[in-house]
Amino acid sequence: MTPVSKIADPDEDLGLRFHMALDRLWKLLHPADREAVCCHGITYTQWSLLRTLCEGGPDALPMGFLATALGLTPSGVTRCADPLVARGLIERRTKPGDRRVCCLRPTEGGVELWRQIRSECAEREGALIRHMASDSGLAVVQALEQIAENAAKQHRTEKAS
Repeated sequence: MTPVSKIADPDEDLGLRFHMALDRLWKLLHPADREAVCCHGITYTQWSLLRTLCEGGPDALPMGFLATALGLTPSGVTRCADPLVARGLIERRTKPGDRRVCCLRPTEGGVELWRQIRSECAEREGALIRHMASDSGLAVVQALEQIAENAAKQHRTEKAS
């Protein structure tokens, strides 16, 4: 097996270089994100649930939707949510018009914890681009925002097929 260099050959396929760069970045940042989350007494899966709720807008989200979004079973979402409910970070609600559907929404305390963890991660990750010229850093962020939007569109298209 050929060893993979830390920096890809500039003559390599751009898609491969992008994949390798994302993979390296994920391997370096993901453990640090886990550490930041666990310092607040929640698991990474609980963080994923809290983040999904906080980024989902003001409405409570149905358990079935959350299970699909997080790649969990409905009972897995319940097990994940229970400690967050007990800590007052999220609350259970019934869906208006259908009391059989259980929904979750973040509390003010949950939103505050989400903001705090997000801020800590952003501070660490912001340090990665601070050494760049301001217009270069902005260009990197704008490019990543566009890539994220393209990925979301592609994901929606693939799900619709």
